[in-house]
Amino acid sequence: MPLITQANACKLVNYSISGLRKLAARDASFPIPIKFGNSRQSPVFYDEEEIINWIDAKKAARFSSASVDSFAVNNIETISPKT
Repeated sequence: MPLITQANACKLVNYSISGLRKLAARDASFPIPIKFGNSRQSPVFYDEEEIINWIDAKKAARFSSASVDSFAVNNIETISPKT
């Protein structure tokens, strides 16, 4: 379980620090940060494996039957057989 800095966590998900905070606030499944200390300036770290697992879960959710069916219904007009 290697810990990574908040800056490196941002790089993994391609968000700014403020974007990462907003993501964590609105997505309860996002990994909880580990903070060393009680002050506002204490360093914040994330478990790299937890973030990677979160990303993998988001990728897998793209291919759930509901999202695939929704995609097919929404794009049915753009798919037509060649005649």
